[in-house]
Amino acid sequence: MRWILWIWILAGLPTLAWGDPELEVRDARWGFDGKKRFEAFNLLTLQVHNPSNEPYQGFIRLNPILGTSSVGLAEEQRISVAPGGSRTVQFTPFLKPHGAHDWEVRWQGGSNRLAQLLSDQDASGLATVKLRIGEQSSGNFASFPPEQFPTNVSATSTLGALFVGADPQWGAARADTFLQWLRRGGHLHLCQDATGEDIRFQGSLAVLNDSNVRSLGHGIITRHAKRLRDFSRSDAIALTPSTTQAQLGAIAQPRNQAFRGFGLTTLPDIPWPWIYAGAVLYLCLVGPGHYFFARNSRRDYRLILSALLLLVVGFSFLFSYVGRRGFGEADRWVTGAIATSLDDGTYDVHQWSHAFVTKGASYTFRYPSKHQLVDVDHEVERVPGILLSGPGGAMQLDLPRYSSRNLVSQALLRGPDIDVELHQWTDPFEGRVEASIRTEVIIRKAYCVQDDTLYRMELQGANRWVSGQPIRNWKTSHRHPNHASYRDAPWESLNHDLPNWLLARLGHERSNDRDPHGNAEIWLLTDLPEQFRPASPTFESYHGQVLYRFPLAADLLAPFN
Repeated sequence: MRWILWIWILAGLPTLAWGDPELEVRDARWGFDGKKRFEAFNLLTLQVHNPSNEPYQGFIRLNPILGTSSVGLAEEQRISVAPGGSRTVQFTPFLKPHGAHDWEVRWQGGSNRLAQLLSDQDASGLATVKLRIGEQSSGNFASFPPEQFPTNVSATSTLGALFVGADPQWGAARADTFLQWLRRGGHLHLCQDATGEDIRFQGSLAVLNDSNVRSLGHGIITRHAKRLRDFSRSDAIALTPSTTQAQLGAIAQPRNQAFRGFGLTTLPDIPWPWIYAGAVLYLCLVGPGHYFFARNSRRDYRLILSALLLLVVGFSFLFSYVGRRGFGEADRWVTGAIATSLDDGTYDVHQWSHAFVTKGASYTFRYPSKHQLVDVDHEVERVPGILLSGPGGAMQLDLPRYSSRNLVSQALLRGPDIDVELHQWTDPFEGRVEASIRTEVIIRKAYCVQDDTLYRMELQGANRWVSGQPIRNWKTSHRHPNHASYRDAPWESLNHDLPNWLLARLGHERSNDRDPHGNAEIWLLTDLPEQFRPASPTFESYHGQVLYRFPLAADLLAPFN
């Protein structure tokens, strides 16, 4: 049998000698203009090169690093790189304000710190870039190569405006993602090509060839009678809003408050009055009670010691039973969401969720959409698990028994049918808003907003909603959850606070968006629908609320102004 051992050793020598091919990360870029955006999923594009003579097939992983330790959740995907070849790899980490950590790329057999490759510049507002095609790479504002445009529309949330001066000749996947980005509210600037002629698109992008098309979904199409290379940096800056760090902190605050409230709803319902009464009784029995029992000289000392031991053991079992976990607890999914309607029954859904489990296991979190992004809301600790990105991606988390995790996600999801028909809209300072809202969903609250003024809408008759009094301080109405109120009535307290948190969150986000529609919207608050729940895992209890956002296009408002 010794010859089997030698064969095994000789077979393993090539692996010991050469190991896995050594990869190189030659370029790294945040987003579309090389800058980071906080409170959002950021596109991170890497150029990976294989300088060896061996093909590489395996994983590549993005790790957040604090000092010398990994923190947060690593994002991983499978890749293959031919000998001497290169390929583009894209990750989508969620960035929070004050996230002072570095990034490291790992693969089988090596790693690369990205500190020297990544720009440290933080962005204000959404990105305004041009699509770099051929000679149009010249110019003096940020450009983005068309071959790196993501195929997941959720990864385009940091892109605000895009200048195009030629047909990018995309395949079906990228062309569909580009059109979805536009329908979600992107601003497309169509310039003339290098010869001074209007662009002619092919395939599914041919819908943009009609000069009468000025909008698509919630997106705006602006046509310019000059070439792309003639646009200056000042033209791009004029289209880019500014966002201060204080505003970014204000956006994060409602999320932090919501997560604190979500955690309070999953606290165990322990009968503290019985525990307090039992503790007082135990002290009385083990102290003066046992003293008076033992002072009788006729009692055997063995009986006295046995009584004391029985008392201690009995109350130990009593306290462990009354105060145990699992007493009426269940797996719970608690969430707050903002869903922007895309007019075709699809919603761009941002969720802040709290997953609580009663059994320790490895859980796979996945939403019913191929356009999904999900991450763990973390600070400085390492999260056991892995985020599998790319098509069919999911998140795997190791959750101990009676533990929970805060999650952030973004996905395009099919949702309930909600038909909003506008009947009257004048300036909120002078008139009123009236709309018909037809849906099978129970509407808890309805609002209309223009610029920075929010009005609560009231139901008057079947499906008829009319604006009422303005809501003061609606962007700062979130508050710290009260521990006592959540312990006594967790769901009632959550239902009271969630609308304020969602309104404050959306209010701050909306202040930093470029809204080409005049900032006119209708918001509806409902309970969490089944369509917005994760496809896996399944929970015994679902609870949450959704604030639906219906932007009103300028052509809808024109007849009422």
